[in-house]
Amino acid sequence: MWGGLLKSVLLTLLSMAALTAPLIMRVNTYPLSKLDYLAILLLTVWLFNEFYLPSTPRSNEIKERLSLQILVILQPGTIFITAAQYFWLGPTLTLLSTMRFFGLLMALSGLILRALSMVTLGKRYTMVVSIREGHTIVTRGLYKHIRHPGYLGMFLFLLGFVLFFSSSWGLIVYMIWGIGQLYRIRIEERVLENFFGNFYTEYQKRSKRLIPFVY
Repeated sequence: MWGGLLKSVLLTLLSMAALTAPLIMRVNTYPLSKLDYLAILLLTVWLFNEFYLPSTPRSNEIKERLSLQILVILQPGTIFITAAQYFWLGPTLTLLSTMRFFGLLMALSGLILRALSMVTLGKRYTMVVSIREGHTIVTRGLYKHIRHPGYLGMFLFLLGFVLFFSSSWGLIVYMIWGIGQLYRIRIEERVLENFFGNFYTEYQKRSKRLIPFVY
């Protein structure tokens, strides 16, 4: 436990140091607002949360493993490219200040949603699509209405982060990541359908994939 915690803290600190280095060098020329500091705090919490995820067994399915490897690159890639472009070049999308504030709220909502979904799943949470001994479907709490609240939280956090920092490059990477994530969700649901049969099919009928009452 403590080893994983220390590793997560160190990785988070190293990542934040790399991301904010250009920002520190230019702080006298481009002072940060309170919202900028809040966004950096949210990013720090998100990085720690992702680094602290429990380790999972390797998948034997080539397609599944490949999709995971691509997403593992694109997910932090969205963050790093967005932050790097903003800290080095400044905003590259013309957005109203209210839209940037909305993006920050979206990122906060996504972070909370993802954390709650992980807490609800507990030891059932994995990054690899797999069925374990004694595996059951969680249909309580957030999972009563949507089947993938953790993924929804990730969608919200990344998009909110891109909007707040007004990054055109980040938006492009985010869209590519989003397509890959939707594909991965379908892989996961196919595995669960094959294993749980009618039980999961009935659960699909009374819940939505990502957006309550919509999709």
